[in-house]
Amino acid sequence: MERATGKKGVMKRMNEQEKKEITEMTEAAKYLVLHDPQGFMIAKSNMDILKTRADLEKQGVGSAR
Repeated sequence: MERATGKKGVMKRMNEQEKKEITEMTEAAKYLVLHDPQGFMIAKSNMDILKTRADLEKQGVGSAR
């Protein structure tokens, strides 16, 4: 049994709704890059923070609050 690794493996596991949502987010990000670069950087920073928090939660690290 082949293990799904890399971007292609991840894409195989996603359903069509998830793919559509990612496409919409990508289009919104492209728009921000072209029309509001500072807004894009703020949004990207917030997404990075959320991803880090989610990764820490998966590892079982408690909240520092």
